[in-house]
Amino acid sequence: MDGGQAKTSSGSGRPAAKPPQGMNAAALDKRLHLKRRAREDAARNLPRQDDENLSAAELAVVETVGAERARVDEQRLDARADAERRLRALAPSPQDFSGPALDARLALKQTAGRIAHDWAEAVARAAQGRADLDAFKRANELRRAAVYPRSTLLQAGLLFCAAVFEALFSAALFAEDDARGLLGGAITAVGLSGANVTLGYLAGFLGLRYLQHRKLHIKAAGAAAFGAMTLLALMLNLFAANWRDQLAAVAGRQLDMGSDASFHLWSLLQLDSPQSIILLMLGAGVWVFAALKGYSGFDDPYPDYGK
Repeated sequence: MDGGQAKTSSGSGRPAAKPPQGMNAAALDKRLHLKRRAREDAARNLPRQDDENLSAAELAVVETVGAERARVDEQRLDARADAERRLRALAPSPQDFSGPALDARLALKQTAGRIAHDWAEAVARAAQGRADLDAFKRANELRRAAVYPRSTLLQAGLLFCAAVFEALFSAALFAEDDARGLLGGAITAVGLSGANVTLGYLAGFLGLRYLQHRKLHIKAAGAAAFGAMTLLALMLNLFAANWRDQLAAVAGRQLDMGSDASFHLWSLLQLDSPQSIILLMLGAGVWVFAALKGYSGFDDPYPDYGK
């Protein structure tokens, strides 16, 4: 027993192993017969004081406690794994995005394959367009950007308003001496006004724009077109003024202008009534307005540089 007590005091520096839950000193004594074995070791004076190894009883205690601890740890891990399985079964399964993501990637690749050819053609056309534009600007010595009207509908509306204004004013002038009254004057005025605005627009669009072209044959064609439209418009407005003058003469309202110098110009045109002179001036003004709109109202003033 002295040897056992000495061994106990010498091993007090090591921390004692805490038995697992459910196994205490009484259980170990009952299972390993520690008291009996301790008496036997004391009778044999074992273990000796200078012995560094554990006795057989102590080794049995360590092995038993280790085995019990391993069993408890295994049960704890099994319980943990079972709890995790139960929680995963109860928890809602997370949505799987891998399938839709793969489908989306496949769809994108298919779309890219379908539009790759069209995209390459569009890029080539854009590059060719820029090259053609640069070549056109160099050939025509243009150093400005093209001018585009903000609204072609607005320009067309202005032309329509000009035609309506001329038609209304001319209708009132024709209706004074027209046997058909205001309706007859309005029909005549609408036809003359529409033709006058159309000739003015064509003179600006096909004539004035091409007068500034660098190539002489195109400039000559523009001058010819402008001269032809101007001549037609002049004939139209002189015809309308003369017609109005003849109506006044038939109605007996012809006025004698006398030899006043202010009327010498109109006498050269053989216009005797103030209404015909006003009609001629009105037609000339509307024609000039329509020509300016045809020149720059719908496209860039330089031919082939705009739309």
